[in-house]
Amino acid sequence: MNKNSEKYWDIVLNAMSENLKKRQMVPYIVSTMLDAKALLKTLIKEGDCIAWGGSETLSGSGIISDIKANNTITYIDRLEGKTPEEITRKCLDSLRSDVFLMSSNAITKQGELLNVDGKGNRVQGLIMGPKSVVVIVGINKVVENIDEGYQRIRNIAGSMNALRLDRKTPCKVTGKCHECFAPECMCANIVLTRYSYVKERIKVILVKECLGF
Repeated sequence: MNKNSEKYWDIVLNAMSENLKKRQMVPYIVSTMLDAKALLKTLIKEGDCIAWGGSETLSGSGIISDIKANNTITYIDRLEGKTPEEITRKCLDSLRSDVFLMSSNAITKQGELLNVDGKGNRVQGLIMGPKSVVVIVGINKVVENIDEGYQRIRNIAGSMNALRLDRKTPCKVTGKCHECFAPECMCANIVLTRYSYVKERIKVILVKECLGF
């Protein structure tokens, strides 16, 4: 990132930080994902139970593998379920975790989080259950407003996830949302989080890098 880009994102993220505080969320601004990983270690205590919502930002950064290797904490991963019933049980167990980790499909400059989900296991942890939620977001997820956020999650995040997971959906083929009713549609739930009902339960780490999609 060049000097002018750095200054621009300092201005934008500092303003977003103040808006997140008004929404009872706790903001952090870091330069790189390595900084975010170091910060995350301070937000997790020995003996904590950790769960996560599927995220390319988290899996691609090595955060999940680092957590799995930490024998001082308990880890819940629905992806380790061998049957649909076991996967569902792990999703429900994650609601009792101490820290729930995730990214966000979009975040507005006003501090609102927008997320799309199929089964709902990711947004359920954001809404209620876990004692603390840590959301790690790259600058590529920053949007001007809610309308732009909806466009992003439908036409960028949705299509890229369909490609990643090889879903049989129109967006996988065309790269844009068709408001489909395909059996493998991942856009069953679109959730706007405008306020942390429990004060400071949601922590948002804003990273000055492009992360995930």
